[in-house]
Amino acid sequence: MKTASYKLLLPFTLFIVLTTFVSQKTQAQVVDSLGIRIKVFPYMAFNPSRPYLKASLEFLFFKEKLGLELGYGRRYADIAVEKEFRPIDFKGNSFLLSLNLYNLSPNEHKEWRNYISIGYRYLDDLSSVSKVYRNVNDRTLDLETDYFRIIRKLNIWSVQIGTLHMPLRLGLQMGIELGIQHKKQSFVENELEQNENYDRMGCPFCFSHLPREINGLRPSRRIAMTVIYKLL
Repeated sequence: MKTASYKLLLPFTLFIVLTTFVSQKTQAQVVDSLGIRIKVFPYMAFNPSRPYLKASLEFLFFKEKLGLELGYGRRYADIAVEKEFRPIDFKGNSFLLSLNLYNLSPNEHKEWRNYISIGYRYLDDLSSVSKVYRNVNDRTLDLETDYFRIIRKLNIWSVQIGTLHMPLRLGLQMGIELGIQHKKQSFVENELEQNENYDRMGCPFCFSHLPREINGLRPSRRIAMTVIYKLL
């Protein structure tokens, strides 16, 4: 009777030991294949018209070959016009969701990795603007300045291709992004803009002009640069 008990106890004990070993091995492999990175977007912080503080968390899987990135940014200043004309309730929020694929070629160097990402961004922004107008009926009159606000809402779907340089825990990511955006832009408290007797003065030497009100699809393109710190 005792011999039969030992025969039953021995395989049961071996099963427990093997199960524990395999479980620990599997957990170690899973932990080794996971990672977390913090990303910051320095170029957005120095935008003179719409400065944002933006950061994201990227969760890495399958030995850092797949990344799921979640980001948030917030407008911290409104410096485009004189202080007394800035709206008290200026705001800006930006959200990011991205799926990133790394190590696209089998012979890539460990410190240099190509990547492709498919992402979605949402931006809700309210900012102040000043523009100079002239009276179209009487050009001898003095020019007038109108101070008003712009409300922007952007939904952006994009694909980004680039390179990640990660020698240690600190790295740099650079890429080119192309996509499509739905842009809704409207003006608030713009008396001269809506007055047919006034015409907005153009700037022949300016690289950008204030567009009219928009509600539709437009192409999206940008050069992206991100500073990265690896937590795990």
